[in-house]
Amino acid sequence: MQSDVRHLKMAELGARSGVPASTIRYYLRLGLLPEPMRTAKTMAYYGPEHVQRLAYIGRRLKDGATLRELRAELAGDAGHDASEVGDEQVHSSQRARLIDAGAATLLRMGFETVSVDEVVARAGVGKAAFYRHFADKRELLVACLERELTSYERAARSRQPSLERLLGHAQLFARRRARAMLALQAMLRQVEASRTSDEEGQLESVRARLRAPLEEDVLAVGASGPGGGERLRAEMLLSVAEYVLAYAASDGGHDVAELVRRGWLALLAPELNGSRRRATGQAGARR
Repeated sequence: MQSDVRHLKMAELGARSGVPASTIRYYLRLGLLPEPMRTAKTMAYYGPEHVQRLAYIGRRLKDGATLRELRAELAGDAGHDASEVGDEQVHSSQRARLIDAGAATLLRMGFETVSVDEVVARAGVGKAAFYRHFADKRELLVACLERELTSYERAARSRQPSLERLLGHAQLFARRRARAMLALQAMLRQVEASRTSDEEGQLESVRARLRAPLEEDVLAVGASGPGGGERLRAEMLLSVAEYVLAYAASDGGHDVAELVRRGWLALLAPELNGSRRRATGQAGARR
């Protein structure tokens, strides 16, 4: 029965799909989603086709597709004329500059301190351009974090799940972009501390995306412990990486990737040793 999906408001679509409203608006601007049914200038309703399309986009991004590739896939019958394409390129360029400027100023000054005026000045666009793309600073913060998460997911899933891939993730956390991603996540947590449970769910979505590649590796090498528990192990691995980054920031000169690897191996050692013993026992039984 689809009647409960036929007339969803933006917040309801976000809750049902697990996609933030700011991201849904961005997909609409890119033409990745069909236009909603509009009953007023500021009132729109979404149907099952939007839920299905968002699920498809999520799967394709998880598989490594880019938004550019998705636009090519989904815009075959869009019928945009040259002027529309030109406008979209201008808007996309403005948004990218705002995200670049937003990330730089947010990481340097913090959410509460930075102002929209400082962001647009750094981006070299007018204030009207900011509000064309973002409702407020929070939406900008979410967009900055979304960009870093997409980059992280693409790099983290470049190989098949394995212990080698897991230990290779330690190098990702030594990069400046990963440090920025975790700093933006911490900033969003602070911003949302006094908000509703629905908005807190967005934080869990961010955390789930950070954990997902680690969960895949933990499961692949049989290091999830008795009765499963790969989510818990992945969360613990993330916490180790965050602790190492905080420690390295306060006391420089450390090989962050090596510290993360050592911490992860120490954490997983009991399960890895147990997995090896089980594998050896099974091989002996076959002989």
